[in-house]
Amino acid sequence: MAALAARAPGAAFTGIGGERMAAAGLDAVFHARDLSVMGISEVLGRIGAVRTALQRATAALAARPDGAVLIDAFDFNGRLARRARALGVPVVYFIPPKVWAWRKGRLKALARTVRHVLVVLPFERDIYEQARVPVTYVGNPLVDEMAEVAAAAPAGGRWRPADFGLVPGRPVVALLPGSRPKELDAVLPTLLAAARMLAERLPEVQFVLPVADSLDGAQVRARVAAAGVPVTCTDGKAVEVLTAADAAAMASGTVTLQAALAGVPGVIVYRVAPLTYALGRLLVRVPHIGLVNLVAGRRAVPELLQGDFTAQAVCDELHALLSDPDRAEAQRLALKEVRARLGPPGAADRAAEVVLKVMGEAA
Repeated sequence: MAALAARAPGAAFTGIGGERMAAAGLDAVFHARDLSVMGISEVLGRIGAVRTALQRATAALAARPDGAVLIDAFDFNGRLARRARALGVPVVYFIPPKVWAWRKGRLKALARTVRHVLVVLPFERDIYEQARVPVTYVGNPLVDEMAEVAAAAPAGGRWRPADFGLVPGRPVVALLPGSRPKELDAVLPTLLAAARMLAERLPEVQFVLPVADSLDGAQVRARVAAAGVPVTCTDGKAVEVLTAADAAAMASGTVTLQAALAGVPGVIVYRVAPLTYALGRLLVRVPHIGLVNLVAGRRAVPELLQGDFTAQAVCDELHALLSDPDRAEAQRLALKEVRARLGPPGAADRAAEVVLKVMGEAA
């Protein structure tokens, strides 16, 4: 949005988003947090909110904007893409569906309804090109985010343990249980139990947990305090925390790429509702779930899922990284390769250029 506004002064934005988009000038018709759910069984309880959001977004399209930028969430945005096409509104899809994981048929739907696709994972470009869907790899926005975090660091491009009230010279483990309430419920208790075990084996270890803006901070801190293990909680600043950490235990998601960009070795964990997992095993066709491993093309970072995600297993992985320098360095080298594959900063600028070009061609 900022890159578009810089190129098209006076541009107005209407749609669905969160606090940061509102701060950038979005006239929000619905708040993104009310659509922030994952998994089949979790979605069922939010059907009413989804319908309301779809109705309001459709009304915004009926006003015939110059273009529509749809972001992720294909089951929702795929419907909007069809409605936009019927109204003659050109669509650019930013962060398209993960057709490489499941439901490859969505490629045909995109080809029919979307003028251009902007991808942020380097291996996705070939998939869309082969399907003859106009596509541009714009780079990954996380690269720009990391550059901003490094520029704001107190010293040397990295944040330090002391910046978060931690003791210098002692190992730091970042705990990242996810940004959705359901993720927190499924992941946090096991991470805290693992932290308790690790503290018994390495008494000098320190833990820090960045609390996502989308969560109830007071509730998270209360749950951490009740666990009986010293954990420093911060208001957000996940990337800053990662640059100060020696290892990380993280829920699968964007944070795995953030850790790669920070060069922090760790372990990926995840747990979903049994029904969601059972159906996922039948439908999903990828060798890894961690984005960092998908970009690497191999299991660069260990993954502990469902039944394998236990406090003991997490403790063992973290202990190995903190006590075996060779193991930690091997993972850091793999993460360095991932950083190189993601390319240079400038994703937002490249995306804005494509959006304006598409709107100009449609005018």
